[in-house]
Amino acid sequence: MDNLLSIILKNKNGVGRSIMGEESSGLLTIERDEGRRKCPSCGEENKNMIHESTDKTNIISDYPRVYGKKYRCGRCGQEWREK
Repeated sequence: MDNLLSIILKNKNGVGRSIMGEESSGLLTIERDEGRRKCPSCGEENKNMIHESTDKTNIISDYPRVYGKKYRCGRCGQEWREK
C-alpha cells in the first residue's frame, strides 16, 4: 500500500505530481520569513550570492502568463522557492 502512495504521475509539463496533488519538482519549498533572504542550506545572506530566476513549473496566473520565482545560492548551489 505504501508503494501506491509513492507512485508519481507525470503531467504535460513534466513536473511530477503525487497522488495527493502536491508538486514534487525537486525544489525545496520554504516559508518566506521577514528580513533578508538567506540560503536554507548554508545560511548565506549576501544578496549578491542569492540568484533569482523564473520558475516555469510554478504558474501563478494562466492569462496573462505569470510564473513564480526560484532562488539559487551562489555558495552551495542549493535551489529553493518561497511560499
